[in-house]
Amino acid sequence: MFSLQPSMLSLLAVVFFIALWVLSRKSHNLPPGPKRLPFIGNILNMPQERSWEVFAEWSKIYGPIISLTGLGQSVIVLNTLEAAHDLLDKRSAIYSDRPSTVMAQLCGLWGGLPILMNYGNAYRHRRRLIHQALGTSAAVQKYGTQVAAESRRMMKHLLTSPDNLKQHIHHASSGIILSIAYGYHVNEQNDPLVSLVEAAMDIFSEINAPTAFLVNFLPFLRHIPQWMPGARFKRRAYTLKAYTDQATDTTYRMVQDGLANGTAVPSYTSDLIEHNENEADVKWTGLMLYTAGSDTVSTIRFSFYKAMVLFPEVQARAQAELDAVVGSDRLPMSSDRGDLPYIEALLCETLRWHSATPTGAAHRVMEDDSYNGYFIPRGSVVIANTWQALCTLLLCMNVAISRDPTLYSNPDTFDPIRFLAAPGKKPEQDPRAFVFGHGRRLCSGQGLAELSLFTEISMTLALFNITKVVENGVTAEPTIEHMPGLISHPSPFKCIIKPRHEKAEALIRGEMG
Repeated sequence: MFSLQPSMLSLLAVVFFIALWVLSRKSHNLPPGPKRLPFIGNILNMPQERSWEVFAEWSKIYGPIISLTGLGQSVIVLNTLEAAHDLLDKRSAIYSDRPSTVMAQLCGLWGGLPILMNYGNAYRHRRRLIHQALGTSAAVQKYGTQVAAESRRMMKHLLTSPDNLKQHIHHASSGIILSIAYGYHVNEQNDPLVSLVEAAMDIFSEINAPTAFLVNFLPFLRHIPQWMPGARFKRRAYTLKAYTDQATDTTYRMVQDGLANGTAVPSYTSDLIEHNENEADVKWTGLMLYTAGSDTVSTIRFSFYKAMVLFPEVQARAQAELDAVVGSDRLPMSSDRGDLPYIEALLCETLRWHSATPTGAAHRVMEDDSYNGYFIPRGSVVIANTWQALCTLLLCMNVAISRDPTLYSNPDTFDPIRFLAAPGKKPEQDPRAFVFGHGRRLCSGQGLAELSLFTEISMTLALFNITKVVENGVTAEPTIEHMPGLISHPSPFKCIIKPRHEKAEALIRGEMG
């Protein structure tokens, strides 16, 4: 009969108690959170859609910092700006890693796309390439002509087919980034490259939502066949891989061929190829420009138009400032920006009012840490719930108690004045301090994003009135809602876009100035 020697029993006992100690240590004094089940922890609690709303509700119960666990993995959710700054900015040396997810691996993006790379030399090199191209004010101003040209083209589209607002927004955002990244001029309609990359971005947003797929918490599910029920995650991942492979190969070859035959338009990619940068670095960072700069900016632009429909008094005040500073005989320019404080405040309020990425991209802590008496184990996934920090109460009007009243007054109101100084009143927290990321993962394209947003906002308000639709005597009220996904688009809405006056229409058609 099989038996164990006393020495072996002692060894097994030691191993058992060490394992218990490790497990208890990892859960010891974690931030509070929903009740955990044995072994699986909070697997069944993980929100698969609109996680920011669930986190906001939980913060009312458990406080501003909450934790979830599952199969040994800890997830820490930061629901205040203070906590996000303290950990992700001030302690960025240990909070700048990214958690590897099964979905990112299956779709081939893990380790390639900079936003999905571990923090290390390879990531720093790719970030440096992007920062050199976009991360300085001089670099941003270099692209001002392209930004203005695409914005003027969008104004013409709004004049001729205003009902296609969303299409025009995507077209303009794609046009700016594809021009900068690859020297590519998009077609007026049905551009094949834009269609390809937008299809990829739709899946990318879905796949990289922090808690959207159970396979990220139960990795063994990756081995089930594609045809099995419940394997939709695998089919989505492989579809995205095919799209991204095609997009990176097509754009790289396009620029390479253009350089060979002398037809290449100067661009980010052409510059790197001419400087003999590694092909993989060129492909992945070029794709990163589009990933970070197209869909997110389109989302913010769409939110701006919805805000103008809902808050006409803001629109009127902005137009009055433009009329006083710019006049009606020319279009606003980037050089006017310093003389348009209300437009600048309106830009900030648009960023605050609808966060394009409500939970941001998840971070991973590289060492054991503690904060406010709580233990944060090494390897924990850390999520900054930007939506809650922004205090956008529009989706969940009952969460006022869980918002930080020291940041924003009347947070459900779209009010640019909050960012303007006045006698006895300090401006409220500038959302640009956190909506573009944290620490060593801060978005290098922030300056370009701001320039493109300022240009479109100022041109649109100088030229057009944006109003609600009235159908059969009934006013169509836009709903204020975020759609699920890493990049959260505003819900669809209708509006009327018409030139403010004859001079505006003449400017659009190029008949003046």
